[in-house]
Amino acid sequence: MGEKFNLDNLIELISSENKEKILKGLEEIEKNIEKIPPEAVEDVIASLFFIDLGDHPEMVDVKDKATKVLSEFGEKVIPFCLKSLEESDMKAALNFARVLGYIGGKVIPHLSEEYYKTDDPDRKSFILYAMSKVKDKKVKEALPLVISAISSENREVRDTATRTIGKFFEILEANDVEPVLVETIFNLLVMRTSDSYAPIRAKAIRSLGKMAKKNVLNEKQKEILKKICLRVLGKDENFEWDKAFIVRKEAKEALNYL
Repeated sequence: MGEKFNLDNLIELISSENKEKILKGLEEIEKNIEKIPPEAVEDVIASLFFIDLGDHPEMVDVKDKATKVLSEFGEKVIPFCLKSLEESDMKAALNFARVLGYIGGKVIPHLSEEYYKTDDPDRKSFILYAMSKVKDKKVKEALPLVISAISSENREVRDTATRTIGKFFEILEANDVEPVLVETIFNLLVMRTSDSYAPIRAKAIRSLGKMAKKNVLNEKQKEILKKICLRVLGKDENFEWDKAFIVRKEAKEALNYL
């Protein structure tokens, strides 16, 4: 079989409604990824992101595999994924964000540029989510951007940024971030522990807990965080706990690192 026929055959497999055939096509693309131009298959692979798992729960492996395979094309698919973020529904957009995150540290400058170019809060949120998926110390380059987003007037942007900063500290160590920057991040997250939106309060405490777990916080900051957790749990002198269980749950977890 010629190369052209092979490629057409793979596209036909991926276009199938049969799970086994789709996975076989994705696996063959993965094996030959250096020989296949991404523009020949990227939209076909991405079409799998639009599968409704509510109707087809058996296809969860297909979506996961498609995300992984598309990300293995690396920087070549960044423009396609960024453009697709604008044109997709929320479920598909999350997959494109994951692809961008899985590409690695090289994606950070591209994501940062797109973040500052757009005024769309949904797009900003997806970009922040993509950054949270990057497992590379290059995320440090995005700290100023995420720090500014923590104070966004938009609830979803604020929520995603508060989560993302914690994900960064799963990668970054104490000596990776200057103490003055840690202080800025700490103070902003402390402010978010009083946010009117319970999920943001929960994420703020979770992110602070991750910083404590990595020994990024100094003793004074740990003491402040401890007092916040005790207040949330109703164990301070006021005996008034946070009404949201998700916030109390994160406070209990964070205390394990203090």
